[in-house]
Amino acid sequence: MLGVSYRDVPIRRLADLEGRADEVWATLGDMVKRRQGPHGALVLSTCNRFEVYVDGDVAVARRLLTPLLGDVLTVVEGEEAIRHLFSVASGLDSMVAGENEIAGQVRDALRRAQGSGLGTATLTRIFERALSASRRVRGLGRPVGAGRSVASVGLDLVVERHGSLDGSIVLLIGTGSLARSVVNAVFDLGADAIGVFSPSGRRLAFEPVNDDDPNTFVVTPGNLESVIRQANVVIGCSGRGGRPISSELIALARSERGILPILDLAVSSDFDPEVSTLEFVDFIDLESIRRRESALESDPLRGAQRMIDDAVEEFVGDLRARRASSTIASVRRSIDRMIDEEVRRVEKRLGPAAADEVRRSLRKLANSILHEPIVRLKDGARSRDDEAFHRAMDELNWLANVEIGRTLVEQVSDGDH
Repeated sequence: MLGVSYRDVPIRRLADLEGRADEVWATLGDMVKRRQGPHGALVLSTCNRFEVYVDGDVAVARRLLTPLLGDVLTVVEGEEAIRHLFSVASGLDSMVAGENEIAGQVRDALRRAQGSGLGTATLTRIFERALSASRRVRGLGRPVGAGRSVASVGLDLVVERHGSLDGSIVLLIGTGSLARSVVNAVFDLGADAIGVFSPSGRRLAFEPVNDDDPNTFVVTPGNLESVIRQANVVIGCSGRGGRPISSELIALARSERGILPILDLAVSSDFDPEVSTLEFVDFIDLESIRRRESALESDPLRGAQRMIDDAVEEFVGDLRARRASSTIASVRRSIDRMIDEEVRRVEKRLGPAAADEVRRSLRKLANSILHEPIVRLKDGARSRDDEAFHRAMDELNWLANVEIGRTLVEQVSDGDH
């Protein structure tokens, strides 16, 4: 895995990376098509993180992505990468710990990879198990943060600083999936009406806006200033960049009407930088939410983290067992070929009856030699001892490639004498 999160870089840097997500998808697709490194890959880009999961050579993928992204991504491999993904999918590594939006984003990334030919069987298996673990964590309920999200925490900050939203008018900028979730959260907090402004003009595609519902209405460029003047809260969540809301517009509408809370939830801000400096604006952005969450007590999440640790151990154990079974089958096929070669030589010299006797003898000998190493390998696969597992793998491969072949030849030679 190659990645960076809100813990490593400012939110604005994540916004820059998110803006290149489609280019990264295309570059990864080109790598796989040309067999330049990874067998498959996918991109997980959210307001919390930018991560590239690779099935194959991570170092090659990083080298080929550096000209596009710079040297900002950290490499995480093996079981550590699996553990990280399981925590991410469960919301335990999010800015708002326990938030429930990330599972859908992980699922969408997997579907995109599968749809574009980048989702290998290995990636699919790992991501599906991570999503399964996230469902188990959500089943623990509110102590793990059920129902929490960046939007809900941001709205909590607005209420803490400015009081209840009962009877308020809210201006919502954006019409995407984040905006839809915000609409529900705002009405749950008692807002009286929500005006929706779409910087791209996609108002007809926004289902929560209903012309027959007096509680929702469309905001156009022509009446945007008027709605800002009336609004109790402004929420930006279009994520399209371009900063359509200027400080001049806010100043013109609100300079004499008291403090205006502005909640900026988009990674690519909907407001120009000067808006946050206006003395009559309380600007709450993702960095404000990050600071608030980092100060909270994390005890309620410990049970969820233990559940994730157990899920990772179970999955890694399954991977070891699958690898052990594959290795054992491969070793047996290799030994069968050795026995067949020796039997053919005996048959040419001594005839079919002698060859059958040699085959039975060699199979019995091979099974005797393999029995204990196979038992050790299966035990290593079930344990959490990586060193014992890899030692058993090396022993079995050495026996198959060196020792058994030599022993079989010596056995046949002794039989000839």
